[in-house]
Amino acid sequence: MGYGSAVSGQIDFTPGMSGNKAREYLERVKGTRADDWNGGMIEVSQVVTERDTPEGTLITVHVGGLDASEGSWKAYELERIVREFIEALPEDQSVSGYIQRIGEEWPDAERLIVKGRTVTSVKPKITWPES
Repeated sequence: MGYGSAVSGQIDFTPGMSGNKAREYLERVKGTRADDWNGGMIEVSQVVTERDTPEGTLITVHVGGLDASEGSWKAYELERIVREFIEALPEDQSVSGYIQRIGEEWPDAERLIVKGRTVTSVKPKITWPES
């Protein structure tokens, strides 16, 4: 079974990616450890649309960011996985947001804050006042 953590949060890509840029990003993620988690703990937020044209069906993919799937996960490698998703992005993408992890035993908590292309782990510290 193992130790579970509740994961939540969202990371936005600005601007969102469409067409070849979106497909290339998804291809770069494939085969990485991040891809093992896509659709699980962390999911690439994408919208796929289909439109009939005289030449056949046109399929468009738009990627807007990353979403954490709520639930209990074995999140031992969460920071590395988020970094892999970010490192696979094209250099001109702006990224912002956070993914948060709360473990089964308090105060095991962490927030991965993403600004630009930097992922920073922040852990809360509880200090009790002296009586």
